[in-house]
Amino acid sequence: TFWLTWAKQQKLLINDYEQIEQALRSFNLAEVQRLLVSQRIPKAQQVAALKALNSRHAAGALALSELGDEHPASTRDQLRQQALEELKAYPQGMQVGWQQRDFGGVVYSGVKLTAAHAINDRWYARVDAEHGDLKIENRGTFNFAKEKYLQLALNRQLHNGSLDLSINHSNSDIKSRTGASIARNWQITQKSSLSLGYDWQDRTDESGFMYVLGQKNSLWLRGNQQMTARDSLSWGVEKNDYATRYNEKLGSGKAFELQLAHTIFFEHPTWLVKAGFDYQKNNLNDKTLTRLPVNPADKTAFNTNSLLSEKYKYAYLGTTLQRGTPGFLNRTEPQYTWILDAVIGRQWPENKMTYSLSAGIGTQVFGDDELAFTFGYQSAPKSQLDSQSGGTIGVSYSARFGR
Repeated sequence: TFWLTWAKQQKLLINDYEQIEQALRSFNLAEVQRLLVSQRIPKAQQVAALKALNSRHAAGALALSELGDEHPASTRDQLRQQALEELKAYPQGMQVGWQQRDFGGVVYSGVKLTAAHAINDRWYARVDAEHGDLKIENRGTFNFAKEKYLQLALNRQLHNGSLDLSINHSNSDIKSRTGASIARNWQITQKSSLSLGYDWQDRTDESGFMYVLGQKNSLWLRGNQQMTARDSLSWGVEKNDYATRYNEKLGSGKAFELQLAHTIFFEHPTWLVKAGFDYQKNNLNDKTLTRLPVNPADKTAFNTNSLLSEKYKYAYLGTTLQRGTPGFLNRTEPQYTWILDAVIGRQWPENKMTYSLSAGIGTQVFGDDELAFTFGYQSAPKSQLDSQSGGTIGVSYSARFGR
């Protein structure tokens, strides 16, 4: 920056490469636009300029189209990395799989289908569909509910961020529910972003019973700051209103989350360590929920405390070692992917140490397709059934399409 200022004062000739790099560093979007229109900057800088101007789908398409041998190896590597970044942010393809999630005695399992595609340079669409059932594994196994779930999500690129819109419908043999969400995302600088959103009658996973019997309205604000090349800070605050699928009010609450992550290795494999704190405080209505079905575990009616807890605090340390992300919609590494994640922390109000482990492996099949297996274990998930252990298990097959 100081060198370029001095060069301008001395009326020295500054090439377009240096000018676009300076404009990108200072987030001078007007200068980025001017240099991009001139078409004199290298292809990798054109991709970076399109990304800065939030034409991210066009940036990814340009990076992919320029991966030929006409560029030197260093430029191809940069273009390939830029294309991968866009693929991670906006994957395109189709995935079919099976998943099981144990909330701690309350188990949801079923098949799922996902399809996503960039419609044009501004619009991106994603569809998620599930068909599963909920069982209670406490003093025997009880089939409790079946559900079909469908969500359509749209993303619109704007000049300084993006807009997310979604609608979802849950067809359950208990009570069907329709919800919607809207979120505005701002790219403040190259290293910081902010998101503000509202979810109406949306799915919530505070507990297994809430996952199938409940819904929530949530106003939230989230941010991310890249403090150094290796260190990032993410945070979020929420204001929630909870209800059953029959619109019986359960109460309201507030939540806060904070995480600091440090990258040790950037790739081959990626290794990061993290520390964070989660907080949740709810003001619950003390009442019996007579419109819900009887709890088959103990033949009694549900009450508010069966679905939600009044307080939850969790402080943790963890580490993640990975090569790509098994089960992601698009495979981003050749041949195979794998991940190992471990977290240990203290949970309140139980005031006890807890831990979680997760692992996954994916293998390349039929070109860009991937077959992946994932597994997770939690010693004490957020659940209301005697603090039993829980976890996840899944298998998926993904195929990439689109540019």
